Amino acid sequence: MNDKCIFFDVCQTKEHCSVDCIRYAEMTYLINHSGLPATLIKRNTLTPDKVDYDAFMYLADIKDEIVDFVNNGRNLYIYSTTTGNGKTTWLSKLLKSYFNQIWAGNGFRTRGYYIDLPAFFMDLKDAINHPSDDLEERKEFLKNVDLLCVDSISPITVSEFEINHLSNIVDHRINNGLATIYGSNLDENGLLRFFGTRLKSRIFNSSEIIRFQGVDRRSQKWSTHKF
Repeated sequence: MNDKCIFFDVCQTKEHCSVDCIRYAEMTYLINHSGLPATLIKRNTLTPDKVDYDAFMYLADIKDEIVDFVNNGRNLYIYSTTTGNGKTTWLSKLLKSYFNQIWAGNGFRTRGYYIDLPAFFMDLKDAINHPSDDLEERKEFLKNVDLLCVDSISPITVSEFEINHLSNIVDHRINNGLATIYGSNLDENGLLRFFGTRLKSRIFNSSEIIRFQGVDRRSQKWSTHKF
């Protein structure tokens, strides 16, 4: 049996599990080319604070209809000024749900990608002294991938150089009707303060806004729940 499959715990035919399973092969390809770190690949369950229940329910509905969300080029901005209450996990859930709904017949094409924004900015800075064709190809890829998840939009000092690169990606995706999901610790005013008027407008004003208000629960064990 292939207990490395992310569906192993819920697969109804795991008694006959094989590495030759097409679903496993397609999903493994999508996930291995998604940018998701190992901690976000595994199945994670969340229980919201009461104050976030409606937000979780709304995201669960989007998760179920994620293909329509992507095909319609919708954008989502999930934010909380508190850390550790599920934003990043939700980004990974939405991305993996998209993979799960489009894997059949995908033909080993990369369809969705996750980036940690501070790490991406660090790659951009490194490329100044060490130019990389791979990075240029990556930026073009980020402009055009079906679903892009941009995480860790946070109160960091960013340069005009970094803002221009991010704006270029965001503008292209909006202008071409491509879906983007953002995870952030910044509200509207914070986004304006750290990223400027133009980028704040393009990200915040073009997105559906989901706010989490629950406490930091990283030190707690998330209880089993349908989310």
